[in-house]
Amino acid sequence: MEISVIIGSYRPGKCLYRCINSLRKQTTPPDEIIIGVDTLKDEQYIQTSPEISCRFVVSGKTGVSAARNAACQQAKGDIYAFIDDDATARQDWIERIHTQFNDKSISCAGGPVIPIFEKETIPEQWYWIIGCTGLSKRPICSNMAVRKEDFIEQGGFPEGLGRIKQNLNIGEETELILKLERSRKKIAWEPKMVVRHWCPVQRTQWSYILTRAYKEGLGKAIISQNYPMTTEQQFLKHYLTHPDIYTFPVLFATGIGFLEGKLL
Repeated sequence: MEISVIIGSYRPGKCLYRCINSLRKQTTPPDEIIIGVDTLKDEQYIQTSPEISCRFVVSGKTGVSAARNAACQQAKGDIYAFIDDDATARQDWIERIHTQFNDKSISCAGGPVIPIFEKETIPEQWYWIIGCTGLSKRPICSNMAVRKEDFIEQGGFPEGLGRIKQNLNIGEETELILKLERSRKKIAWEPKMVVRHWCPVQRTQWSYILTRAYKEGLGKAIISQNYPMTTEQQFLKHYLTHPDIYTFPVLFATGIGFLEGKLL
């Protein structure tokens, strides 16, 4: 079994170097590391570490979903392991992925994405706002692996969803997971398959939080046209029964996004 690590990157730099360095220190090394980007400038490549074996794939499109898909098209592995460029993998990450996929019935596996806050923190139930898992046990792109054959069968990530430069459109991994579930593929959650995600101070500010919540609602409205939002309804009940200072503004912004998405 070969594992190709796929990193979607908007602006390769110091965070990407830390990500790749964490992959170099794995107890079981990946078979290859591919960084998917929109475009690539010489200075961006130089900011990564030349001594670490990796290669860039340019999608020629705009958006992280297109970049990931382009990287996957050139990957040789049987398993695609996805991680964000501002995340770092625990040393046994690849080893845990191997263990999961030794079970031939598993199509997709994921694990916790734990935030590393630069300064302010937010409650765990709102970690999805900063690209981490928190209470959720649904794999996300910061920490998930998918069998190549199943990924191709489902058409990869939908390129209308996912971050596009500063536009926080989200939901590409949700749609992929829902497609796999509809096809009766097994999704596994491994608590020991851990990734840590950098959270700069601006991501804990209200301007970012509300924009992200709005985009979450917009993305889920698009997905809900084809799939039931059962998990989201369960979380909505949780938020309403566990209120804090974020509950009303976040749910309001999410609701506005959802309504607007329904009108598109």
